[in-house]
Amino acid sequence: MRAFIPFGRRVLVRVSDPDELTPGGLHIPSVAQEAKLEGVVVAVGSDIEVIRPGHQVLFGRFSGTVLTVNNETLRLVHEDELHGRFEES
Repeated sequence: MRAFIPFGRRVLVRVSDPDELTPGGLHIPSVAQEAKLEGVVVAVGSDIEVIRPGHQVLFGRFSGTVLTVNNETLRLVHEDELHGRFEES
């Protein structure tokens, strides 16, 4: 099993799965599903102080680079491309 450690101000994010059902319960085909713009941080570069693994973050539709690590699709995003993080209230 390989580990991926981002350099500098980059963040490795596990993108949330797209919705498969509408609020009314109808199935959405995979070709029509919209990509999620949020995910959970898996790893952070050494120059990042605010974001930590486990934080749920929001990023832009075309942000970062999609890569596969250990058969899992992840997104490598620069810290500047993150719009913010979610907090439980």
